[in-house]
Amino acid sequence: MSRIHDVLAAPATFASRAHRAYWSLLNAARGHKVVPFSARYWWTRERLVTEICEKTLAEPASWEELIRDRRFGHYDERVVEYSWALARIATDRVQGRLLDVGCVMNTSYCLRKLTAKFEDIHLLNLVSEPLALHGRISYHCEDIRASALAPSSFDAVTCISTIEHVGGDNGYNSSPNGTPELPPEKGGMAAWEPAFGTLLRLIKPRGLLLVTMPFGSGKWVNGFYEFGPADVSRLHIAAGEVGRQLRTRVFGKDALGWRYVSAGDAPLAEGFPQSASGSGAVLLVETT
Repeated sequence: MSRIHDVLAAPATFASRAHRAYWSLLNAARGHKVVPFSARYWWTRERLVTEICEKTLAEPASWEELIRDRRFGHYDERVVEYSWALARIATDRVQGRLLDVGCVMNTSYCLRKLTAKFEDIHLLNLVSEPLALHGRISYHCEDIRASALAPSSFDAVTCISTIEHVGGDNGYNSSPNGTPELPPEKGGMAAWEPAFGTLLRLIKPRGLLLVTMPFGSGKWVNGFYEFGPADVSRLHIAAGEVGRQLRTRVFGKDALGWRYVSAGDAPLAEGFPQSASGSGAVLLVETT
């Protein structure tokens, strides 16, 4: 259900070796400043995400220090989300069955890490897409709000930058290999609420749920929902209703990289505006 398909896999698919060598020189000369979502942007982000993930997996306790890198200030929240999710999975030593909702983890790098840890991996999205890596991986093409997957059947569930698109302008879902999205919710319930309820339902009683979403205004922005403090309170309430507790943290991007901002219980301060390269702040949600 993610709007943008990430091209974190092999950069050789969209750039020659000469291009990549030239881009390396440009990055060094311009301090990694790059036109958002250009070919050089994707290629450089792939390298930076791999770098931060490897460093974080080697030193999980240093994650907040590692993301405080001025190079990351020019790139979207994936540098935070991928490294955080993989490190949390590694730190919790969770294994068994994993579900990734939105298929953002469907990259060769992430799937190599995940297949080495989980016996069974499932991907769920509105639209089918090629697997970045084959193996013990199943694909489910459905709306998360109407999932047919069995309750309490996963040891870990990830939902990276996806839940904010539920109920939004998902007109990109024109593939013949897709599933029609459910109509908007009735009765004043936000579209993300039943989706989050499903995520909670799918994890085992001691399972790990990792969810990320943009944080800021508490309203729809450019076709996706930007969570605000009131929404964070509702996340905690939803978890409490099924006997779970959450840890929520907001990280914002500035010229020096990414840093902790708040627990999501207060409006976003000035200095973290939405940028051309993704959201200015991201909310990280995990079960405890």
